Amino acid sequence: MMLHISFFLGLHKYLKKNPCNQIGTFLFIDQPSIPYYESSDKSTDRAKLLDTFSVINQFMKEATSDEDGFQIILIEHAPSTYWTGDNQLDYFVTKKEFEGNEALVPYDVIEKKKRELEHEN
Repeated sequence: MMLHISFFLGLHKYLKKNPCNQIGTFLFIDQPSIPYYESSDKSTDRAKLLDTFSVINQFMKEATSDEDGFQIILIEHAPSTYWTGDNQLDYFVTKKEFEGNEALVPYDVIEKKKRELEHEN
């Protein structure tokens, strides 16, 4: 996973120096923790993910130092403590947490669909 992150951050760093109209000024990263959570050795998962987030944070510091700007949209299941508190990362902002009844698909939507299916049968 870190190789993928490094490749895409490096690619965007290169493109920032050598502009290309076909490449946007954003990067979407979906759940970088998944390779670590799925591994059999859980002892180093936290350290690896903290390193990954630190690299992303440093990239953002460099990428946003001018008026051109850059944005990374990161979807993650790891707890926000990985980028807050003792692990404070300046360029990480939690916009929305999807938990409990406010999950990605809200509970009331699921219940409504269940009722509709029950009425059909």
